[in-house]
Amino acid sequence: MRIFKGISILSLFLGFLVEQIGSMVCRFIFVFILIKAIPSNVHDAPGLIYSNSFYLLIVLLVTLLLSWLGGYVTARIAKASKIKNAVILALFFELFIFNPLVGPTSYPIWYIIILLILNIPVAVIGAKIALRRMKSSAV
Repeated sequence: MRIFKGISILSLFLGFLVEQIGSMVCRFIFVFILIKAIPSNVHDAPGLIYSNSFYLLIVLLVTLLLSWLGGYVTARIAKASKIKNAVILALFFELFIFNPLVGPTSYPIWYIIILLILNIPVAVIGAKIALRRMKSSAV
């Protein structure tokens, strides 16, 4: 099967770990900041984040940054087809956007649309930067 040629399971796994662990840490930090900033019940904090456009925009930017970093890490580790591996990672990450078992379902539609549109290009940009750095360090 030619489709699977060049796919690196290790690079995809490590890129996914970078995205997911980074996402969990950032969400924990955002919830902690929000709890300190707005005295409320701890269980209300995620709902406050998803209803506050400013915090949601910050979460979106951090999520895209982590997608870029995941694409970068995936491309650095993959031995071949670096862009292809970054696209696969981004597609895998997009599956998690729609999975209500993994993430909250209370995201506004604009957040989901922006993430779906920008996730793959951002991961590809990360992979291209990794390629450039690898080429410049090899010279």
